Parts: sequence; structure tokens; C-alpha cells
Amino acid sequence: MVGYATTARVRSSEPPMAGRTLQDRSDWSILAVPYPRIAVLEDMDDPAGIGAFLGDMHGAMLRALGCVGYVTNGSVRELPQVREMGLQVFAGSVAVSHAYAHVFDLGATVSVGGLEMKPNDLANKRQRRLVFGNE
Repeated sequence: MVGYATTARVRSSEPPMAGRTLQDRSDWSILAVPYPRIAVLEDMDDPAGIGAFLGDMHGAMLRALGCVGYVTNGSVRELPQVREMGLQVFAGSVAVSHAYAHVFDLGATVSVGGLEMKPNDLANKRQRRLVFGNE
């Protein structure tokens, strides 16, 4: 998997930060990042992975926006459906619920597995292998 990072942070352990509903994230300018794109979300929960932002619905949206992969220190869910759509995934764990998953700090510099990424950084398998020990 090789692509350009589109970054943000995610939190699942608390209700929405403002108001009674989760915020519309139409301001996350994924299309401003060159193709192919990799969504890189740093889970800010302690411990990370309480709830999963990525499941079949968000996976389909990311694919439609030109993302070839999703990288997080948090969790993912609905893996058979995500696999079927061809989205590459690297996550810290698997969860059964999205909990209160909400995205914030769009375009922030994030750190996942010790690798610091900012928007438009080129992410590739070699970097992932060096950081996460994958062969």
C-alpha cells in the first residue's frame, strides 16, 4: 500500500464535543490530498480502540473519496465487508461498536505506531515495516 496521508484524530469514549449530535465532517478535505490517499487517524482515547470509526459505511465513503487504505492506532470493525471493498487496513485492534466515534483536528500532524504523519506525506509499506516490524 502506497498513498498520500489525509490526517485527523478520532475519539470514541465520550459523547459529541459540542451539542447533542455528532458533527458533520464535510470540512475534512480528503480530495485536496493527491491520489492515492490513505486516511491516517490517531485514536486519542486511553486506551486507544474503545470504539471503531472505520466499518463498512465509513470504508465505503473513504473508497469513494479515493482512499486505498486506512491506518490507525485504534480499532476497526466489520472487517469482512471492508475487505470486500478492497480497502487496505492497519489498526491496533478490532471492535464490535463505533461507540461515540467522532473525528476532529482535521489535517493535524498525527502519530500512529511511532510514525508521525502530516497531510500529503507519502506513506508506504517500507515506512510501516520499519515502524511496526511487519515483514
